[in-house]
Order: sequence, then structure tokens, then C-alpha cells
Amino acid sequence: MLGIIERMRLFVGFLIPESQKEAIIELQSEIGTLDADCKNVERDNLHLSMSFLGETAEDDVERIEKDLKEISLKFKKFDVAISGTRAIPNQRIVRVIALDVFDDSGVLDRLLEEIRQKIGGDVKPPHLTLCRMKSARGKERILEFVGKHNSDSFGKIKISSIQLIESKLSRSGPVYSVVSGHPFQD
Repeated sequence: MLGIIERMRLFVGFLIPESQKEAIIELQSEIGTLDADCKNVERDNLHLSMSFLGETAEDDVERIEKDLKEISLKFKKFDVAISGTRAIPNQRIVRVIALDVFDDSGVLDRLLEEIRQKIGGDVKPPHLTLCRMKSARGKERILEFVGKHNSDSFGKIKISSIQLIESKLSRSGPVYSVVSGHPFQD
């Protein structure tokens, strides 16, 4: 009899430190007044996603952690700027409202390329999700919100590690927990 392969829903990213969440929470409060059919990302789940791995066999987790450790040794802590709102995938079909993440030094791009080569997954331009649309109700108000804040600056976040994060789905939404964290060099 073959054993059942346990799977975990994983992504590579960085949970936002509590000390850097206030401006994000203020924006989410404004979204809450728009009477749109969307759900804000929970305060504890605010994160910068680098690669969505999806359903991953537990047997693969050790290899992924080893690869993340190797990647982390190649990088020093760095800052990213959080600036501007956007609709994802686009303004015609809005699924997510997010903040853009920028790094003028190119370190973030190099990190993403390392992740793409060593780990794989669905690597997209980094962003910080504010809310997810459930339906198109209130889309016009959401797009006005995006236009209002598309050039606003929301400060900088120090990226000090790379994390393997598990997302467990529940009726009330996903619950994120750090499987392992791999600090960057000082």
C-alpha cells in the first residue's frame, strides 16, 4: 500500500514587521468605507510575496529550506520602498488591490532571479496585497481609490530575511505561519 503524501500550501516571502504596518492599516480602513465587495488582508498576514509555490509535498520542504538558506547567504539586508496602489491583474478585471514594491539598487530583482532559478514557483513582480475582490460590486469606487493613491509613498521596509510561509485555508480566511526564516547578512 502506498503512503499518502502530505502537502503544504507554501510561498516564499517576507511577513511585514508589526512596527511597519500602520500606514498599510490606514489604507485598508479607507478601503473599508468604499462599500465594495472585497476582503482586506488580515493584519497578521500582511506580507511581501516573492514566489507562490502552491501545494508542495512535505518531502520537498527540506530541499526548499536548504536552497533558501543558500540564497540568504548571498544577500545583505536591504530596504524596499512601498509606493503607489494598483489593481491586479488590471483595471478591467480587478482581483487584488496592492501596493507596489520598489528597490532602486536592483537587489530585489537579483533575489527574485535566485528564487526563480533555485526554487521556482510563480514568481511575479513583488507587491503587498491590501485586499482581494470577491465580486465586481464597488469596482468603480475601488478604481477611484487606486487612482487617488497611485503615486503616494508609504515608506520603506527593511528586508532582513527570506521566509518559507505556509498558508492554511480556513472559513475565515488564510492563516499564515513561518515554516522557516533565513536571515540575510548584516
